[in-house]
Amino acid sequence: MHIGEKRLGTSEVMWMLLKKKHISFVSAQVLIREIMVCNLDLQKIKEDINDIEKRFKNIIDVLGKIKNTPTFIKFFLFF
Repeated sequence: MHIGEKRLGTSEVMWMLLKKKHISFVSAQVLIREIMVCNLDLQKIKEDINDIEKRFKNIIDVLGKIKNTPTFIKFFLFF
């Protein structure tokens, strides 16, 4: 959570929520735990995207090399 330019920690967010009596301590813990799980899922997605980008780059590099090969080899590769 951000307030202005300050980034709040987990305990600060819980304290703010409890102080204003918006949610109970247990509910705050559950929400924060869920945020942490989502954050891990997001990190995994980012890693997967990086892996896919590397695969695309490799494919593009291979296709670039094929472009520079003689025409008769291209014929056998694509038909």
